[in-house]
Formats: sequence, C-alpha cells, structure tokens
Amino acid sequence: MPALMTSLFILIGFSSAQAALSGIVVKSTGNQTFCEKAELGQPCRMNFYQAKIYCESIDATLPTVRELATWSISHGAKGILETAKTVVPEGYYLVASVYDDGTKDEFYFSHEGYQSPSAEFSKEMFWTLSTAAQNKNYAHVFYGAFGGGGGRPEEHHKNYLNSVLCSN
Repeated sequence: MPALMTSLFILIGFSSAQAALSGIVVKSTGNQTFCEKAELGQPCRMNFYQAKIYCESIDATLPTVRELATWSISHGAKGILETAKTVVPEGYYLVASVYDDGTKDEFYFSHEGYQSPSAEFSKEMFWTLSTAAQNKNYAHVFYGAFGGGGGRPEEHHKNYLNSVLCSN
C-alpha cells in the first residue's frame, strides 16, 4: 500500500511504556471518510460509533476508561481505587462502565496531580470504549487537559464529535 494511503498518527507524549496507544488520530489521505470536516493533519473528531469502526479498521480498539485512567497515573494522576473500598478519599469519583458483552467495570479515580504530555493533547477530549453504566447512549470521555472524566453531559453522548486514540 502506498505511504499516502496509510493512516497518519501524531504521537504526542507517549513513551514506549504507553506504546499501546496510537496517538491522536489526525486526518490523512487514507482516512478521509472518517474525518470529513477536519483539515489534513488536524485531529479527527468522530462520533462514538465512527471512532469504534475506525479503530477496528486498523486492527485496534478504543481504549477503555480504565486503560486511560492507568495511563493518566503514569502522568502523575493520584490513582485508581477499587469499589470494594468502604471509605472513598476526597478527590476520588466513581467511574461505572458497561461493555457490549455485558461486562461491568467500576472503580474510583482521582486525576489530581496529572500533567498533560503536551499542549496539543490538552486541547482534546477522547472517546473510550466504556459506555456509561447509567445510560447506554453515553460513553466515558477522557479529557486531555486534566487526565480524567467529567465535563458537560452532551460531550459524552455517543453522537457528539470527540477526538480518537486507538489501543492495540
């Protein structure tokens, strides 16, 4: 396949320990159908369904919210506590997910101390594979600026346009 037809990724702040993440998906001549509104070289913003299909098309998947929380810890975030914890320390919030196969995942997370790897990464919100347990029309979104979730509810609706990272 000619080089121009392959997908282009910008690797922003990922060391070899985080090599499982692709980097921010940007528009190239090989992925124009997935990010029609972006200029060449700019981050692709897709809805959840398009992002999932795109990652699958390159033999990858969207990262789970737990994978991105773990990655965030490598950038200074305080950490993950399993839900069996009876007393939740200040600064932690519940992350409850469900997957297409019915598997559930719940944990508490604190992004306190997180340092974004770059200014470019800080500007983006990324889809995760993790559907919000309380509403199947919403997915967890990872905010590059502060290394965790939250934000406005509409940014989590699966038809909203967010940036994409793929996980191998």
